[in-house]
Amino acid sequence: MRAGRDLRWDDDDYVSVQEQAPACRYVLPELGRGGLTVHSAFNNGSPTVAGSLPPFAEIRSVNVAEGRFYNWDDQKYSRRVAFLGSNVKKQLFASREAVGQTITINNLPYTVIGVMQSKDQNSSYDGWDIDKVFIPFSSMVRDFPEKPPSTPHNIDRLIVTPQSVQHHEACKGEVRRALGRLHGFDPTDKEAAPIWDTTAGAKAFSLLIERMKLVVSTVALVSVFLRDIGAMNAAMNCALANRQILAHIPHAGRRQGLRLVPRNVASSSTIERVGSRSGRHSRAAGIEAAGAEETAQFAHAAKIVPSRGAAVDDKRLVLDAQRPERFHLLAD
Repeated sequence: MRAGRDLRWDDDDYVSVQEQAPACRYVLPELGRGGLTVHSAFNNGSPTVAGSLPPFAEIRSVNVAEGRFYNWDDQKYSRRVAFLGSNVKKQLFASREAVGQTITINNLPYTVIGVMQSKDQNSSYDGWDIDKVFIPFSSMVRDFPEKPPSTPHNIDRLIVTPQSVQHHEACKGEVRRALGRLHGFDPTDKEAAPIWDTTAGAKAFSLLIERMKLVVSTVALVSVFLRDIGAMNAAMNCALANRQILAHIPHAGRRQGLRLVPRNVASSSTIERVGSRSGRHSRAAGIEAAGAEETAQFAHAAKIVPSRGAAVDDKRLVLDAQRPERFHLLAD
């Protein structure tokens, strides 16, 4: 059996792949390096330094809190400009102004042009974005290229987004075929070009949430049905108690028009919360179900409300039935 060969993408592969993959909206190169020393006038650290193209900010939801992200002119002229993750900004500058300041990355001066808005991140292939320094791809390749056994023109990965969800599979196929032609491998060999497919993961998660919503809705409806039975039982007990008490009232009392009024007779149940909060790294759909307070005698209502941005993490059924034998004797 012939041994396999190591495949590495080159820093110009993205141009050919983009041309041969019309189902893909973006094909971006990315090169990241750890172990680099980053200094400001106030502190230092060793965050991951990552280089890509300007659409990277859109793809990775890297939103701007201060200043700006690098643009195509920065890429074209290989400018030494840096965009700081929110945690890196805190480490290097604390509460001080960072935009316009100079930092050094392995002793090379870079001007800070922006700071990232803090965000929660539910997945990562090389660390959280808030802990990174972002620079133009051309500057990254020039100043911090890959080390042996890689060549200076190798990159870590290609980041690809389809034109739409409907183009998802077509985009993947086009990328594999284009890379196969460039590097001489069978595009059907998935081990040659493994893909971390977040779109497929999102579809699977969405399906899971829909099934959970169905299960929770069923539980909520059953609980409401049981609540109806409880209310009916309480009403029957009240009527029975009324008859029993009236049977023992002296005739004189009856002639005076005495009547019995049930007091504090209520049956209430609430499914307090199903899907109450979103986790730190995740946003999903949940269900909230709540029972409305009874109006008049034993009147009730319930609702099931779809809730976005929640994960199913708690389910409690509270059933509180007042004692039906508690009455108050009133005279007309």
